[in-house]
Amino acid sequence: MARVAIVESYPYEAVWGGDAVYLDRIRTYLADQRHSVLSYVTDIARGRTNPLLTLRSKAGARNDWIVRNAIAQGSGRFLAYDARLLKRALTRMPGRRAPQEFGIGPGEQAWLVAQLEKAPPDLILLAFGACAFASAVAHVAPVLAAKGFFSDRRISLGEPPPPPPIPDQETLDQLQRADCAAFNNLQDLQHYRDLTGAANGALLGMSFRPKAQPAADGAPVILFVGVRTKPNIESMQWFIDDIWPLVREVVPSASLRLVGTIGAAFAHRTAERIEIAGFADDLDAEYRRAQIVVAPLVSGSSGVKTKVAEALSYGRPLVTTSLGVDPVQPDQFADAVDVANDPELYAAALINLLTDERLRRTREAQAKIQFERHFSEAAAYAALDAMLGRVEGRIGKAA
Repeated sequence: MARVAIVESYPYEAVWGGDAVYLDRIRTYLADQRHSVLSYVTDIARGRTNPLLTLRSKAGARNDWIVRNAIAQGSGRFLAYDARLLKRALTRMPGRRAPQEFGIGPGEQAWLVAQLEKAPPDLILLAFGACAFASAVAHVAPVLAAKGFFSDRRISLGEPPPPPPIPDQETLDQLQRADCAAFNNLQDLQHYRDLTGAANGALLGMSFRPKAQPAADGAPVILFVGVRTKPNIESMQWFIDDIWPLVREVVPSASLRLVGTIGAAFAHRTAERIEIAGFADDLDAEYRRAQIVVAPLVSGSSGVKTKVAEALSYGRPLVTTSLGVDPVQPDQFADAVDVANDPELYAAALINLLTDERLRRTREAQAKIQFERHFSEAAAYAALDAMLGRVEGRIGKAA
C-alpha cells in the first residue's frame, strides 16, 4: 500500500466547510483502500486569530497531522506559537474576520521540503494554494496538484457569470510541472486546458459513500444542511422569504428542517413551521426523514456544491438553483435535480414533489443513478486511482 502526503497551505479542517469535506473524503477513501496518509499544514496562522486549532478527519488512525509552528496537544489538536496570531488577536475589531492571507509566506516551502525529504511519501497531493509547491517537491515523489478552483470568484444569482479568471503564469507553470493537475469542476479543467494545452489535467471530484436509504415516510419534510456562513444565510433568507410562503400555501403541513449551525440564524422563524435541528451527529437519520433536499443557492463560488453531492448520495430528490450545477454542463444531473432561479418555479418544483408520490419515487431512483455517474468513488477518484496504480506498480518492483 502507498504512503500519501496531503499538503494544505491553510488549515481547512479547522473550519469544516465544503473544502474541508472535499479533502477529508479523499483522506477517508485512501484510508479505506489501506493507504496511509500524513497531512501537512504549512501555515497555521493563515486567516486565523485563534491559536488553538482542532483538525477534524474521519480517516481514523490511518491519517496523522504535522502542522508548522504548532505544538500537538492530542489527536488533531494543536497550539500555535506563531506571533502573527497574537498580533491579530490584539488588533482585531469586534465583528471583523481575520485577514485572509493566502499568499505563500517565507519559510513554508523550505519547511515542507525538509519534512517530505525526512519521511519520503510515495505520492504527494497538494491541495488548493499548496499547488505553489509543485516544482519544489517534485523530486521527492509524484505530485498530484489538486487546484480545485482557479480563483475564489464569487457569483450571484441573476447576474451574468464573471469572465474566466486569468491565472498568473507562475500558477500555470506549477500546475504543468505536476504529474497531474486536478480540478473539482469541469469549467476550470477546460479553462486550464485552453490556456496551456497541457495534457496532465484531470477531474478530481467530490465523492460520498452511497447511503442506502428507505423511501421517506409520509411526513412532508424539506431538509437543508449547512454551516452558518454568509452564502448559506443569504440563500436561506431568500428561500424563507420568497419561496417558503408559496409552498406552505399549497402544502400547509410541510415543514422546513435546518440542520447544522445555519439554524441559529433563523431561530426566530420557528412559527413558520421551520424546525431548528442544530448540529447533527447522525446525518443518516436527517436524510431518512426528509422527502426533499433543497440547495437554494443565491451566492457563492462557481461549480457543483457539496450539498448537491451529499443529497444525491442519500438518493433524495433535490431542488437547487443554477449555482448548484456546473456552468459548463447545466443539465448534468438530468431529471434527478430540479434547477430553478425564479421563486415561483422553485416553489412549484417543491410542490410537485410533495404532492406527487410517484414523481418523488421516480426522482429518488434517478438520484441514485446520477450519484453513481458523478459522485461515486469510481467516478470522482479515477485520476487519483490511476496515479496510485502507477505508484504501487513501482513499489512492487522495488520490493
